[in-house]
Amino acid sequence: MLDTSFGDEGVASTRFNAASRSLVKLLVDEAGRVSVALTYYDPTQSGPYVFAVQRWNADGRPVAGFGTEGRATYALPAYEQRFTQLREALQRKDGTVVIAVSLFDTVSPGNHGLGFVRMDGKTGKAEWSVESSPNLHRNVTTDGHGRFVSLLNSNAPGYELLVQWYDETGTRIYLGTGSTTMPPRQLALGSANELFFDDAGTPYTVGQIEAGGGLAVVRFTRHGAVDPGFGVNGLVRLDVRLNSVSGFIREPNGCLLAKTVPEPGLVRFWP
Repeated sequence: MLDTSFGDEGVASTRFNAASRSLVKLLVDEAGRVSVALTYYDPTQSGPYVFAVQRWNADGRPVAGFGTEGRATYALPAYEQRFTQLREALQRKDGTVVIAVSLFDTVSPGNHGLGFVRMDGKTGKAEWSVESSPNLHRNVTTDGHGRFVSLLNSNAPGYELLVQWYDETGTRIYLGTGSTTMPPRQLALGSANELFFDDAGTPYTVGQIEAGGGLAVVRFTRHGAVDPGFGVNGLVRLDVRLNSVSGFIREPNGCLLAKTVPEPGLVRFWP
C-alpha cells in the first residue's frame, strides 16, 4: 500500500525542463530524506549539460533551503566539451549529494576523465572537480561503504581492465601496495561494464572472453589490477551456454548470486 504520510497520498513528484539524458538515480539517507539525481540538456544554458537534484524530507515535503523548493541544479562549465554521462550518485549523512560523471573525449582518445558534482546538503550550492586520465571510465558504482568504484579500460595498446576507488567527496583513494603488473587481456574490449563486490569489498566484473570464448568472471586486487591468483590469470570461465550474467547480490553466507540468460537461471560464486 502507498504510504499516505509521504507527499500527496504517498506520491511526491517534480518536473524538469527536459527529459533525462541518463538513468535517474534515487537516493535515501538515514534521516529518510529522498533525492532524485539526473542530468538533462538545456540549450538556454552556456554550459547546456545540467545536473539536477530534487530532495524531499521523509514526509515528502521539499527540503527547505536546498536550492529552490528543494531543487538544486548545476550547469557543466561551457569549456568542458567532452561527452558526459551521469554514472552514479550517493547521499552523505550531512545531506550532501555527490554525483559521479564519466567524461569521454571523442577527439583526443587519451583525454578522458571522471568528474564529480558536489551539492551542499543544506544550500544545494554546487562545486565541480575533475580528474583527467588516458583511461576510459566504463562504469562507476558504489561499494556499500560510502565509496565510489570505477571500472576502467587502460589506454592503447593494452586495453587492460583495472579499478580505482574514490571517497564520498570524489577524492581518489589509493588502496594497497605492490605490483600493478596485469596479466594478458582476456576479456573482449568493451564487454565488461558491471562491477559487483563480495563482503570484503573485493571488486569483480564479468564479460566476454576474447575470440568468442563465452563469459568469464574477473577479480581485482586491492591495488586495482586484475588478480592473477583468481582462476587462470585472474579469470574464471562460465558455462558456455550462458549469454549474459547480471544483477549480482550477496547471500548471507558470502556467496555471490546472479541471474543468467537464457532464463530462468542462476549462478552462484563461492568467495
